[in-house]
Amino acid sequence: MDPLSAFSLAGTIVQFVDFGTKVVSQTRQLYKNGQLSVHAQAKSATEDLLDFSAKLQQYHHWDSHDVRPTEDDKALAALCRSCDEIAKTLLEQLIKLQVPGDGRKQPWKTVGQALRSIWAHEQLADLEERLASYRRAMDSRILGSLRQATRIPAI
Repeated sequence: MDPLSAFSLAGTIVQFVDFGTKVVSQTRQLYKNGQLSVHAQAKSATEDLLDFSAKLQQYHHWDSHDVRPTEDDKALAALCRSCDEIAKTLLEQLIKLQVPGDGRKQPWKTVGQALRSIWAHEQLADLEERLASYRRAMDSRILGSLRQATRIPAI
């Protein structure tokens, strides 16, 4: 066997072993807990962000007729709505990747969920990044509103 073919075969074997290790590791975690710890953390952070967004929208009373919203308020309201949509999509995806309570003791269902989790990794990472981007934008708008409300001069 020529060196290039041997190197290619070795690379393929390493990729297969790496993939197999991920499947076994995630299957074990799903079998034991019903969900991956990274998904549980993402779910918790997303629920926290949804709660923050709801409180922010409630606090500002953007739909109130007696208070006239500023442009910053309107932009922040739009950011909150977009953030809510992405957060709900992410939560739906995370729930789909959990093993149902009755499926935890069925190894093949758990293996299937582990494979779905591996395949959905990029999609979840994209949603998480978009959500983080909205959170940063919301933070910036809030800081801008605070600066304007307290009349701190711009730097």
